[in-house]
Amino acid sequence: MPSPRHPLRILGVVPARGGSKGLPGKNLAPIGGLPLVVHAIRAAMEARCIDTLVVSTEDPQIAAAAEAEVPGIVLDRPAELASDTATTDAVVVDALQRMEARTGAPYTHVVVLQCTSPLRTAEHIKAGVALAASSGADEVVAVTAAEFPPHWMFQMHQGGELTPLIPGPLHRARRQDLPQVVRPNGALYVRTRACVLQRPTPARSVGLLLDAVSGIDIDDAGDLAEAAEHYERRHGAQ
Repeated sequence: MPSPRHPLRILGVVPARGGSKGLPGKNLAPIGGLPLVVHAIRAAMEARCIDTLVVSTEDPQIAAAAEAEVPGIVLDRPAELASDTATTDAVVVDALQRMEARTGAPYTHVVVLQCTSPLRTAEHIKAGVALAASSGADEVVAVTAAEFPPHWMFQMHQGGELTPLIPGPLHRARRQDLPQVVRPNGALYVRTRACVLQRPTPARSVGLLLDAVSGIDIDDAGDLAEAAEHYERRHGAQ
């Protein structure tokens, strides 16, 4: 549970839609003998800092896998939030509003855990919640070091003309002389209630840096194979 010095009340949301174009049945794909949705549930439960955890899904098979792990965990997702065009933000707002109505009390923060990050651990979740409490930021975002500095990139115009994406001398700088650049990896978001419901612009965000392996995000069969390989190295053959 959260530290008594930081009296947070946290809702954990695992978005787990049934449809996926890149990898059909993605959220039930197995790694280490367990569906991806179960990896997300177990990491959240092991972190012991989430007051209420729900899996938002419209898919009966995903619901069955989640309920087998933790009875009562499934929040039936409305049909309008199960389409290809529905956003994760809308799903999280729906989950927060319905769970607050159900429990009769507001949450201070929402932790969003996508199924497609099976190498995110309970320790990462605890670190994200602790950072949210200590920083007072609108959101904590799990990030990974960018594979290629944007300062070296160019825009290509008609006729092939190139101009630096980021004007200035840094497009010729050595990597070690460039500022640290990171990208969101989707493994973890910790947002305040106001950030979820009001989406302040600009929001104050702080990054939780994960190594490249922990930040793997599964989008296709190649990503799944890579994640499975790293999982086996960490945990041994299942």
